[in-house]
Amino acid sequence: MDMQRMLIPNAILLLLALCPVAAGQNLFPPVDSTEQDGPAVIIRAVERGLSEGDVRLFSAYFSRTVSLNVRGSGPGYYSANQAGQVLRHFLSPKKVTSFKFSTVNTGDHPFATGAATLTVNGKSERVQVYAGLSRDKSGWVISQINIY
Repeated sequence: MDMQRMLIPNAILLLLALCPVAAGQNLFPPVDSTEQDGPAVIIRAVERGLSEGDVRLFSAYFSRTVSLNVRGSGPGYYSANQAGQVLRHFLSPKKVTSFKFSTVNTGDHPFATGAATLTVNGKSERVQVYAGLSRDKSGWVISQINIY
């Protein structure tokens, strides 16, 4: 009998907890992304990822669609997964010997530009890099990358 009495309040608590989820509300709202993942953090992640030739270090910040213009591939709008694949394909045969953003703007329309030196089959190649950020529902995201 005691078990049945405990079951009813627990069932009510469970239903109350699920109501916000059923209504499309998050039980645990995200932390303000501007505190943890503001433009400066994302730009540093891009710089580090490109320096190390590891797209995984910043691909989590991609917008749903990314405007991508990478030397050797067609410019266009790519899904976040496709953008990561295009960048990995571009970087895989190359070794990034140096890269640093020389201009960084973390204001209302954040962006960064810089130059990278890549080595391909023993030959050095210099490219310019542009990364643009925009704001969406989840916070700041990478919306554009150009490597030319």
